[in-house]
Amino acid sequence: MSGLNSVVDKIVSDVFAGKLIGGLDLTVSGIYKSVTTGAYTASSRSLSKTEVDISIEVIKKEQNSQQQSMTQSNVMLFLVRPIEGVIPSQGIDDELHMEGKVYKVLAISQKTMGDTKILYEVAVTG
Repeated sequence: MSGLNSVVDKIVSDVFAGKLIGGLDLTVSGIYKSVTTGAYTASSRSLSKTEVDISIEVIKKEQNSQQQSMTQSNVMLFLVRPIEGVIPSQGIDDELHMEGKVYKVLAISQKTMGDTKILYEVAVTG
């Protein structure tokens, strides 16, 4: 099974790198802003935060009109490759910057094949 996992992982990597079919680019470049909350300082009444910007390739996942009418919200789904140390340990203030827009990360779900992490589905609003 691990051999099949490697093949699928390679195909997905090629899709994100634009190598699967020449001239067919399915991804959009973006920035995943990982925000880690630190300690609270009582004297300044502030919470420290550490921000790290990571360049990523994103595939926009289409929502059909039936899904949109059922949810009645502005939640969009994007697919990204695993980002070591960042996703899926999503912080409460994480953002996705793409095509001049800023999206608030609501949730991340992992898509695996056996023990191989293939994709993450990122739910955002913005």
